[in-house]
Amino acid sequence: MIASLIAIGGTLQAQQVVVRGTVSGDPAGEPIEGASVVVKGTSTGALTDAKGAYTLRVTDGSGTLVVSRLGYARQEVAMSGRTTIDVRLTRTAVSLSEVVVVGYGTQKRSDITGSVVSVGQDKLEEKPNSNFVQALEGSMPGVTVTTSGAGAEPSLDIQIRGRNSISASRDPLVVVDGIPYNGSLSEINPNDIASIQVLKDASATAIYGTRGSNGVILVTSRKGTPGKTRLTYSGYAGTQNITNVPALMNAQQFYDFKCIRARTSAAQTCDQILTATELADRNKGHQHRLALAQHAQRHAAES
Repeated sequence: MIASLIAIGGTLQAQQVVVRGTVSGDPAGEPIEGASVVVKGTSTGALTDAKGAYTLRVTDGSGTLVVSRLGYARQEVAMSGRTTIDVRLTRTAVSLSEVVVVGYGTQKRSDITGSVVSVGQDKLEEKPNSNFVQALEGSMPGVTVTTSGAGAEPSLDIQIRGRNSISASRDPLVVVDGIPYNGSLSEINPNDIASIQVLKDASATAIYGTRGSNGVILVTSRKGTPGKTRLTYSGYAGTQNITNVPALMNAQQFYDFKCIRARTSAAQTCDQILTATELADRNKGHQHRLALAQHAQRHAAES
């Protein structure tokens, strides 16, 4: 019985095959450290060392090796009974608009919920905004928008996670379709924006470096989609009225008001109180009113 078990163990051990090789990258063929080499469908695997070398012990030499590394295209290689297998991986460009490269892997932006706040197109269209920053005001926790000026192009101050510095700039980094934007925010048409994402925590520096220390605003513009042609019109009309307009006096009312207010004695006349310019303006207004009255009388007599 014991001899039979020893014979079976020796047979199983004899069936193991040692597979070695290296993993390098195109185009220079530099060794890739930390690449994962796994036998497909099993838990048998290894990581490459600093020279890109790996060693595996497999029980079946006809399986398939799956080689992968962050930043490189995944590749499957059939062993076909070989004991030395060298693999060359091809680099892949990672688009920041689709996925985010982080220290522990890649994630879609739509899957990151802890530090990203989004504003959709419907939120931007709720009210007419001359500046897309106005749509962020009061709609995102941790994002403060302060208006420090007036006019057609008001000055807007954006702070993410509060005041980070006393003397240095506190402006967040604005990225439009993956490209850092350094122009005026009022030049970005809100009608051309599909969505806005704000990266609020310090992990944004892993993607954008020190420029993202004050937070990052990601602006995604609208793009054409296949299908039927669709036209969209957005219009806005409104009126404005001046409020708190003071009630102004005409020349005669000002004359009477100053005579009553500035008179110091009963013997003092209005001509002594008013200046020469005020008297001249008052006389001109009086003559103009007389001319209008005479013209009205002539017109009434002719009719």
